[in-house]
Amino acid sequence: MKKLMKNSKAHIFFIVLGFNLVMIGGCLSQIPFEEDDSSHSELLEEEQCITPLKRLSMSVAPNGISTTSDGSLFAVTTGSIFLFNNEAELLWTKKGIGGNNTYILSNGSAVLAESYNHEEPWKSTIVKLDSQGNTLWERQTGLIGFDGLAVTPDGSFVAVGATAAVKKGHLMLFDGDGNRLWDHQIDGRIETVAVSVTGYVVAGPRNKHIYVYDVSGQQIFDYPANSSYDSQDTAIAPDEQFFLFGSEHAYLNCYTLHGKLLWQSKVGPLCNIRISENGEYIVVGTSSSALILLDRNGTILWKKKVTDAFFIEEVAISAKLCVYCHKCTGRGIPSPAVHICLQ
Repeated sequence: MKKLMKNSKAHIFFIVLGFNLVMIGGCLSQIPFEEDDSSHSELLEEEQCITPLKRLSMSVAPNGISTTSDGSLFAVTTGSIFLFNNEAELLWTKKGIGGNNTYILSNGSAVLAESYNHEEPWKSTIVKLDSQGNTLWERQTGLIGFDGLAVTPDGSFVAVGATAAVKKGHLMLFDGDGNRLWDHQIDGRIETVAVSVTGYVVAGPRNKHIYVYDVSGQQIFDYPANSSYDSQDTAIAPDEQFFLFGSEHAYLNCYTLHGKLLWQSKVGPLCNIRISENGEYIVVGTSSSALILLDRNGTILWKKKVTDAFFIEEVAISAKLCVYCHKCTGRGIPSPAVHICLQ
C-alpha cells in the first residue's frame, strides 16, 4: 500500500532572465514523495509552486555558473568573478578575469576559471583562486576562444581544451598545482571536456566524436556522436562507474569508461549535462527549453519547460539537488537561467 510522505523536498531556483539573476524560492513542499511498503520513493510532478525571492542585475557568461556540493555557495563569471552564498549575498569579486568558464570546488576552498594573458590578451589561460579570490596560479593554454574546461570536485585534476596558433585543437590535463601532465592534439576545437577523480578525461571536439583517455593520456574509447549542430557535452560520474554524452540531436548515452553501453534515453536536442556529486542525479538542459532530471539509471524523474527560454545552454547540480541553468531567449539576448534545488 502506498502513502504520501509529509517531509517532501523544498527547492530554491536561481534563474537569469535577460541580464538579471533572479533567486526564486522553491515552494516544492507541495511536491510529495510516494512511498510503498518496500521503502521505494518516487518523485511526483503535481502542484509545483515557485515564488520569486530576489533579483541581481548581471550579464552571465557562457558556462559561467558553478555551485559547491551542498549548494551553499555559487560562483558567477561576467568578465569578473563573483562569489555568492545561497542567500545571494556577495562574498567577494575578482575583476578583470575574463573568459567563459568558472568552477568552484566542492568545499568552496577555490575557484578555477578561464582567463587571458594580460600582456598578450589574445592568449588564454586558466587561473586558480583561493576562497578569498587571491590568485594561486595561472597557466597559459592557447588562443582566446570558446574551449572546454573541467575540474574534479576536490581540484586534484584540471582538463582543458585549447586552440593552438595553427588552429589545431589541444586537450591537456593538469594536476591541482598547475603542472601539465599531458597534451594531445585533436582535429577540431574542443568545446567540452570532463575529468574524473583518478584522471580519466572525456573530450567532445567539433569532429563529431567523443574520446576517452586515462590519466596517462592513453586513448581508450572513441565514439562517433554525430551531433555537429549541438554542443557535444559530457560528464563523468563521481564514482567513475559511467559517463554521459549526447548523440544524434536526441539521445543521452550512458557508457562505462571502457566503452560498454549501459543505457540510452531520448531527451531531445540536449545542450548541457551535469551529474550531482553523489552520483544519484543527472540534469540535462536542451535547445527546446526543457530542463530534465534523471536518476543514474536513466529514468526521467521530471521534465519541465523553463519560462521565456529557448535554449538551456549550461546547467550545474549539487549533491543536494541544487540545479543551475544558463538559458537564452533565442532572440539574440543572453538569458542564462540558474536553478538551485535544495533538499
